Order: sequence, then C-alpha cells, then structure tokens
Amino acid sequence: MRMYFQNHRVIVKTNYPIMKILTKPDLAGRMIGWAVELSEFHIEYQPRGAIKSQALADFTAELTPYLTEEKTTQWTLYVDGSSNSRSCGAGVVLEGPGEIVIEQALKFEFKASNNQAEYEAIIADLHLAIELEITNLTCKSDSRLVIGHLTEEYKVRETSLQQYFHFVKNLLSRFKEISFQHVWRENNTRADALSRLATAKQKGVHRSVIHVTLPKPSVGAKECMATDTQPNWMTPIKQYSTEGICDPHLEKTMKQQVARYILIDQDLYRRGYSRPLLKCLSPE
Repeated sequence: MRMYFQNHRVIVKTNYPIMKILTKPDLAGRMIGWAVELSEFHIEYQPRGAIKSQALADFTAELTPYLTEEKTTQWTLYVDGSSNSRSCGAGVVLEGPGEIVIEQALKFEFKASNNQAEYEAIIADLHLAIELEITNLTCKSDSRLVIGHLTEEYKVRETSLQQYFHFVKNLLSRFKEISFQHVWRENNTRADALSRLATAKQKGVHRSVIHVTLPKPSVGAKECMATDTQPNWMTPIKQYSTEGICDPHLEKTMKQQVARYILIDQDLYRRGYSRPLLKCLSPE
C-alpha cells in the first residue's frame, strides 16, 4: 500500500506507544529499519476509543470453528433399538473429538420391530450428524442383521426393511467416509441403556439426556412418495440460488433479494444482523 501512504495522510489509532518507540534515539537492529522505512510517510498516531466492530471481530475470531479440522475428524456412533409389548424406543450415543458425547433416547409412538427400531435409531443419528456437518463417521450396532444389510453382506428381503434400507442409503451420500461395524451387546451397553430408558416412564429424571419422541415412522409408502412440488414465494429464490434462473427483467432485483437469504440443506433461511438465521416457511 506504499502508493496510498505516499499520497495521503495516514492516521493510526492505537493505544500502544508505537510513536515513542520509533522515535527513540537508541534504536537498534530491525527497529532502525522500520523507523527509516516509515519516516517517508506522513503518519500520525492518535489514541483509539471504543470500537464496537472490534468486539464483533474478536467474537467471530474466537468462536469460528476450524472447518478444515472438523472435516477430517472421526466420529463414532453407537445405536441400539428396543421393542416390547408396551412401547418401542432406541438409544443413540455419538462420540466426537475432545471427549464430546451426545446421547439421545428415542421413544416411538408407533409399533415397530427390533430391526425397525435399529433403523430408526440409525436414521435419527445420521440426521444429527448431518446437522453437525460431520463427514467421517463410524456406526456401531449390536444388530447383526441391520449391519449386514448396510454392508451388503445380507440381502434385504422384508418389504418394510427395504424402505428403511433405501432411505439410509440416500443419507449415506451426505458423508465423505462412513463405515458400519457389528459389536457385541456387552460392548454397546450405553446405547442399550438409553433404549430401555426411552421405553420406560419418565418422571423428570435424567435431564442430561436428550429425549425425542417420534410420532410416526421415518419411512413409509406415503412418506417415500411425498414431494414438495407446490410453488410458493420461496421457489424463485431457491431457483436463483441453486441454478441462477430468474426473469431477465428482474435479475437485478433478484440479486439484491437473494443476498438476504442463505440455502442450507434445501432449507431457506433469512440472514440477520444481530439475530440468528430465521427459517423460512411455506404458507402451509
């Protein structure tokens, strides 16, 4: 930026005694070089007052995650399903770097077999991993049949399990690396305890565990065929964000409008200056 410094007066606002240091008569080494280099410019030093943008910059720098490290981090998932005559549930344990442990107890308000409960647990935690932007995942379960299906060691013969199988396969494309391993039940005690906890009656205990209730199965005939084809006010914004398609006469207006939105996992969010992202909803 030498050309700008030579043609304009430069004001440096700082609370550090830079000017006193550079004008000392007993400078030595590299400090002399800096003093000579800066002497050709018209630089003035002024004390800096409170700057709100500096607080925002410090906040951003402190809490911005290291995305390059997270993408290469290995996460481990433990799942276990439980089904009895009274209710059905599943337990999920997700372990990550830095001793991070996320536990979920899933309770189903519908009848499901043990294998279906295993699939429901895997689907729930794959969605959780996608929201956390996890790309490397190892899934461990004590169900030999379900793991055999996902590793393609066994063929899926039941119609209900075929729907679960294809649903999970579609989710696997969201991960960079994912593997499935069979573990013995004694090595999967935490997930097994959570699955039994989900089927038991709760009276306000175990507040550290995330309890989730699923009102209906994740897959089914109607759910697999359902698609959101009804156009609404978000349709042109999504089309321009993904494909760059819009009316040529409205392209300038559309650019300004799209800048206020962001598309995350096919969901549209509105940006805010001092508030979190606002999820956009269809009229229905």
